[in-house]
Amino acid sequence: MKHKYITLVFGSLLSFISGIYAQPQNPFSHAMQPRNATQGQSMSAVMKNAVEDPSKRSLFSSMYTTPDGNVICRSSAQPLNYYDATGKLQPINIELHSDSRGWVVDQQPNPCYFHSDRSTAISLENADDITFNMNCSINGAAYDEHIASMDKTIINLNLSPDIHKKITFGNNGIETDYILDKSIGSSVTISEELQYSSSYKLMRDNMRGREAKDGSWTGDYILVSNKDKGEAARFHAPLCYDSKGNWCVGSYSVQIKDGKTLLVTTLPSTWLANAVYPIVIDPLVTGSISKWTGKSIPSCIFPNFSDDSIRVTIPAKITITQFIVNYAYETNDAVPVYLTDGKLYFSSPCGGNMRDTISCEGAFAASMPGYCYLDTGAANDFHSLLTCCFAPSCDTQSFYLHQHLSRMAGGAGCDTNWVWYSQYINPTTWYYQWMATVIGHTVEPAAANPLMVTPGTQCSNVCTLKMTVKPEYGVPPYKISDAWDTAKYTVGSYSGCVSTGVAILTLKIPGCPFYCSDSTITVPTPLVIDACGDTAKGWPLEQVVLKATPKVSVAPDTINVCNGAAFDFTLSSCVAGTTFTWTGTNGASGSGNINNTALDTTVLNPYTVVYKFSGTVNGCASSIDSAVGIVNPYPVVTLKGKDTIPVTTSTILTATGGTSYLWEPSTGLSCTTCPNPTASPTVTTEYDVTVTNKEGCSWVDSVLVVVLEDQIIVPNVITPNGDAVNDYFVIKGLQYYPNSSLVIYDRWGKQVYQTSNYQNNWNGGNQSDGVYYYVLTLPSGGKKYNGFFQIIK
Repeated sequence: MKHKYITLVFGSLLSFISGIYAQPQNPFSHAMQPRNATQGQSMSAVMKNAVEDPSKRSLFSSMYTTPDGNVICRSSAQPLNYYDATGKLQPINIELHSDSRGWVVDQQPNPCYFHSDRSTAISLENADDITFNMNCSINGAAYDEHIASMDKTIINLNLSPDIHKKITFGNNGIETDYILDKSIGSSVTISEELQYSSSYKLMRDNMRGREAKDGSWTGDYILVSNKDKGEAARFHAPLCYDSKGNWCVGSYSVQIKDGKTLLVTTLPSTWLANAVYPIVIDPLVTGSISKWTGKSIPSCIFPNFSDDSIRVTIPAKITITQFIVNYAYETNDAVPVYLTDGKLYFSSPCGGNMRDTISCEGAFAASMPGYCYLDTGAANDFHSLLTCCFAPSCDTQSFYLHQHLSRMAGGAGCDTNWVWYSQYINPTTWYYQWMATVIGHTVEPAAANPLMVTPGTQCSNVCTLKMTVKPEYGVPPYKISDAWDTAKYTVGSYSGCVSTGVAILTLKIPGCPFYCSDSTITVPTPLVIDACGDTAKGWPLEQVVLKATPKVSVAPDTINVCNGAAFDFTLSSCVAGTTFTWTGTNGASGSGNINNTALDTTVLNPYTVVYKFSGTVNGCASSIDSAVGIVNPYPVVTLKGKDTIPVTTSTILTATGGTSYLWEPSTGLSCTTCPNPTASPTVTTEYDVTVTNKEGCSWVDSVLVVVLEDQIIVPNVITPNGDAVNDYFVIKGLQYYPNSSLVIYDRWGKQVYQTSNYQNNWNGGNQSDGVYYYVLTLPSGGKKYNGFFQIIK
């Protein structure tokens, strides 16, 4: 858990916070310029939204936690709690509740009242009260004060439609504001009756105000005890402002009328003349104070210093981040000793010496006595000077903080006559008191870039990330782990007042890789534990954008083709706009769908082409997938069988090289799907056979079966003129019929030629031109051919 510890440690001093103050700072005070001090966090910011732990309550200390896990340890010499009627410690509470006389804020040491007659009162010492807001009038007119609204600490009153009154209750103090919606005249005078015991005296605070020309007092009035001259209550000078933020300070006068004490507030007429309404007279505040009864702290003549100390506690399990020191010294105004004559420095086991002296600076401080205080509006941080040597520890640590006070003028030796820390600090603001505040943090994420996950955007199939973890504060070293990293890391150290560490983790995204759509993932925050076992909380949530990575597919995933045919694969993706690229083991490559022709006629067996492909969109590439193309060779066909047969005979045709066969035409075949059909054509026929192998590839071959009878062709003219063209009576196809006989007759029937084994060698002999008749007798079956032909010489 992340904790921020605040420890307030006071010297022998009681502090006073009396409501809300809008009064400018004491004109006799001046802010020191502390050396080696830097700005730090204000106490109001530290205490915001804090919730008390009642089990750790004491009269002067309280423990708080805040919604974000901070812990505040606060100690003070002024009571933070009070004992109720049963003797139990209760926190001081400034909320109103009703009683028999009206309303009261009584959960504090000095109860505050709002009576039914609209007057207010604060309890003082010895059961005395101071009552004010009685019989109020504005410019001499009295008003009925009607309650318009009431909440826990504020009562709003309507005096007229244009005049309102707001009363705010605080810790031992009450603030009264008058609001005028529009002008009620060229002057504004507010009168109220005061009632208090004769044990007290109302007087001007000469340290905080000045007398005006008309004898009124522009400054504070205080109620002082006649017994010890201590301040019991204070009326702060009225601050007035208009709707444009213009402001002025009003003045007081005290009048005694009919035995009654009246406090009259007057606003400057010149300011009213230019004011932009509505205006607010803010505040008229009264409150009681507590007085410190301890000793004064003396100063010594320079270069000697007095020395006093307070014990400071450093809570366990923290790294100190700020060390706030508050202090003020007073100078004698009767001599006078001026503000710059005081010299101050602090020391601790970590350092501090004379060269770190602090004093009031500037022309004002060189010419005025009064109070010089450390200006803590933004807090004085002396951490690097006074507490840096305290390394973080799992145990509580403590040390003494010393203040050293010296002066440049006023007597000799060490005393409280010239410059001193006063036993009675007149101003009521808490930063005039000597106190120390330790602010520390348990382990928590570093203020700057505590957690960085890179990259912030990546493709959804990239499964690793880098996480840089930076813890700080607490007690190093830190043990760091994360749900997405199996490794454990130990890093960090305390150096130069700082506890810090850096670890770089490698994260593995569960379920990765992802595909097809954009998505955003939230990275689990790291577990960071310091050496005391405290866990750092509040790590920021880091998100990583995963860009859609395509998941690609192919249809079909395997294709069988015959050699020379094209592969045709269709690629698809789950992400629109995907670009595809591919390469094949056959050396081919391309983009888009795979369309590639495989041809290798030298390969007689099936072979495989593997295509690797991927898709890319928006810079994100898919994983590589593959498609398989199988190239099958064509069958090697062998045909056997007689290619010439006599008519009425047959031949067996035989084809090899495949697993199935198809013969065409079917005429004259004994079967068309067997490898060796019997062919018995009656005429010359060309048979085609389609041979298909087991891979499904087919090859077509053919055979011509010549039927001999159908091949005899007798010419109808010869020209035996010696030009070697058609000089002989040539009968085509006769070579298939040896021992055939030929007889030739002239037109009168006279035989002119006869042979029993004609060799296509008769050229007409000595026969004259004319028409002749032939008779051809074939040896097979004695079939005869006859007809006419002509001789032209």
